[in-house]
Amino acid sequence: MTRKTLIIVLILILAIAGIGFWLIKPGFSEMKGLTMKISEARDELVRKESLLARVENLKEKYQQAEEKIEKIYQVLPLEPDIPGILVQTETLASENGLLLEKIIYTLPKEAVKVFRPQVGANQGKKQVLPFKTMIVVLEVSGSYQSFKNFLEALENSLRLMDISGITLSAKEKEGAVSYSYNLTFNTYYQE
Repeated sequence: MTRKTLIIVLILILAIAGIGFWLIKPGFSEMKGLTMKISEARDELVRKESLLARVENLKEKYQQAEEKIEKIYQVLPLEPDIPGILVQTETLASENGLLLEKIIYTLPKEAVKVFRPQVGANQGKKQVLPFKTMIVVLEVSGSYQSFKNFLEALENSLRLMDISGITLSAKEKEGAVSYSYNLTFNTYYQE
């Protein structure tokens, strides 16, 4: 090889290296940018997965709270729920061997406010509680044991009921004694 050929080969090698560098450098810059974008996307993915896990946790807590709220609405419904009281008392009476003769409910024209006496520094003052009262009068007939079981079932029912009066009457019919019970109780609902 002559010197001239060696210089031409060297110039070609430098030209190829220069052209390669000029073509490859933007690719490296672009690759560096893409690497940064991938890193940012991974960080965003981790953040979104964390948020999704948090949302799922909150959703689970909400469902648990919703079950508790539903129980509260069964104990202290938003409305008087007269059909619910009718069904519940009829069911409890029949399950305990009583015959429901009559049921009367009274919603006072002006809602009866329930008061709770204060203790301590506020003694003597009354606090109005946020629920109203419905008065229910039942007449049932059956044995004393059935009536006792009925009272126990009322006590254990979800709906809040306070018995305010019981009247017992006995009737003799064809040599057999039948008992009739009048029961008055208060049940509550939210305002």
